[in-house]
Amino acid sequence: FIFADKHSKMEIDETNDGLNDEIHFEKRLTKVIMSMPESVRNRFKLLKIISDKRTKTVEKVRQLNLKYEKLKGPLYEERAAIIAGNAYPHSYVESFDKKFEDLKKDLGPKTIAEDED
Repeated sequence: FIFADKHSKMEIDETNDGLNDEIHFEKRLTKVIMSMPESVRNRFKLLKIISDKRTKTVEKVRQLNLKYEKLKGPLYEERAAIIAGNAYPHSYVESFDKKFEDLKKDLGPKTIAEDED
């Protein structure tokens, strides 16, 4: 990227993701913003603050996605084993049967029987 205005020009190398590079980038970007004409400077300050908030939000979302992917992993493995015929968790079958019986009680056997055709 090249940030430029009529007072300065700055090139940023994005290939190195180290913390020192990030700090260096922040310092240089701040210098560029502070060297901008006053008529646009405050807009860029606000945009920078919003960008920082967005970055934090994106990181939180990424962490939540990782957390939930870890939680879903065992379920995917179990599902794959069931589909492959390598597992038959009786507790799930019992749970399904109980829900079906409860449904028959709530709706009546005639309603269930009509749907079976």
